[in-house]
Amino acid sequence: MVSGGLDYLLKIWDFPGMNRKLKSMREYRPFDGHPITALSFDPDGQNFLCCTTNNQARIYDKDGGKV
Repeated sequence: MVSGGLDYLLKIWDFPGMNRKLKSMREYRPFDGHPITALSFDPDGQNFLCCTTNNQARIYDKDGGKV
């Protein structure tokens, strides 16, 4: 699962591998100072799109690497 919001952070969650600390697997700031407005996976679930308020979108793979 991926999440993002007004805190500028994009978080990637791995629930099966999560420990008691309940921390996200990875955290990114796609564009400093711009909150995340939309996230969407592609149909096969291998990549996702991240949109922020600066009108630039970025595509990441399911592990958080830039595509």
